[in-house]
Amino acid sequence: MAAVTADPAPVVGCKIYPLGAIAYVAVASPEFQDRCFPAGVDAGSLQEAPMLRFDRRDELQSRWAREAWATAVSPATHWTPSTQDLLDMTLAGLGWSMAPLFLATPHLASGRLVERRPIDRSPSHSTGSARDRRPGCSAT
Repeated sequence: MAAVTADPAPVVGCKIYPLGAIAYVAVASPEFQDRCFPAGVDAGSLQEAPMLRFDRRDELQSRWAREAWATAVSPATHWTPSTQDLLDMTLAGLGWSMAPLFLATPHLASGRLVERRPIDRSPSHSTGSARDRRPGCSAT
């Protein structure tokens, strides 16, 4: 039994083996950017603009806001537990999100997405694999 996780703590009874890192970028559609951030992105506008998150454990957006703007955010949030659907909702202008750079790159190049980079691109998000060390280890 194994699990892939971004949590640095191992699942009880398991070990962590680093798998690598995925670069993420904060993105929005140009229309969303114009509508929700007409004067640019700042701590106040981040609090008002709808945010898209994978699930309740997804802290990438909150971490980005903390690192980029030194602020905690809790705006209206849409939950979408599918990476492709999250990107599709971002392209449709329903909110801003953190997208894997490799998925966002063609849309950034075509102008269908804009990167919301106040200081510098968000750091890579490390992933790891938890593998059981004992019989019956549940990695859920």
